[in-house]
Amino acid sequence: MNTMEKNLLGCTSLPLPRLGLRSIPFGWRTDEASAHAILDTYRENGGNFIQGPAFHLADPHATQLSHVADRIVRRWWQARGIPRADLILSARCHPGAATATNLADRLVAACDGALERLGTDYLDLFVLDASDRDLPLSAAREALDLLVRTGRVRYLALTGVQAWRAADTLRLDPRRNHCRIEALQADYSLHRRFHVETELMDLCAEHRQSLIARVALGAERAAVAPGGAWLRDRFAEGSRHHLARTTAAIAANHGATAVQVALAWVLHHPAVTTALVSAYSPAHLRELLDAAYLDLPAETVADLNRASRSQRLALAASRPPPRPSLWRSAFAGA
Repeated sequence: MNTMEKNLLGCTSLPLPRLGLRSIPFGWRTDEASAHAILDTYRENGGNFIQGPAFHLADPHATQLSHVADRIVRRWWQARGIPRADLILSARCHPGAATATNLADRLVAACDGALERLGTDYLDLFVLDASDRDLPLSAAREALDLLVRTGRVRYLALTGVQAWRAADTLRLDPRRNHCRIEALQADYSLHRRFHVETELMDLCAEHRQSLIARVALGAERAAVAPGGAWLRDRFAEGSRHHLARTTAAIAANHGATAVQVALAWVLHHPAVTTALVSAYSPAHLRELLDAAYLDLPAETVADLNRASRSQRLALAASRPPPRPSLWRSAFAGA
């Protein structure tokens, strides 16, 4: 079995591989046999961090996708006789329209369902989707703490949360809870940089948290589709077209694909602990795994930074500019 570089999760002793695998395609874009082949390839290359699709407690369709993928993962690791301790299993949950009074019950029930589907009695990482601004985070922290204290979950992470809300929650962690939030998870790529780089990276550094980058690479793959029609349609704006051309040129110079260059750029950032990717075949996964070993010179990274700068700074005209340092005010007097 090959080895893969690993980084510790937050302040814990849990080593996360540089590439994590999302099981979201399993059962709908890939059949079970293909999913097992993807998982075999991942494990053969030293990977062991598997995160299921987000289950939204108010969205039966999304929840059903999660159920199918989880059961495929369960049948895989049990059929292969893999020791449970050799895997890092993660679930991501959106609690829906929860209230402070029913949130704990909803999260416990959701976690118990994931445990049953995955065939385990604990999750290594439970990720709460806090994108709903009406979600009572104080009650959510107490509910998450309950999951850890009852042995259902080892470590916790947040996703979809605004930096100032995460900062406020982290400030209260040592005073009210038994366990820390060890990671923030967010979409991060050449096409989605602004929120992560201006807010979340500083927050993670301040609290010694991990940043788990969820990487979508559809734009890079579609940009090199036969005929280039998608590229002309999707990247009609000069800035995006320039980014696509720059990525493609760098890929050609390195004997790599645009997808590999885009993923390697994410992995080169020292603030990124691990990158979560989806794969639709063993060959696709091997392409992504090779990106973990693609060495991009500093000048190449700088070229990509410049080409994607407009993606980082572009703001909707109808919204006021964000205040990147706003989260710091939550710590005043703490």
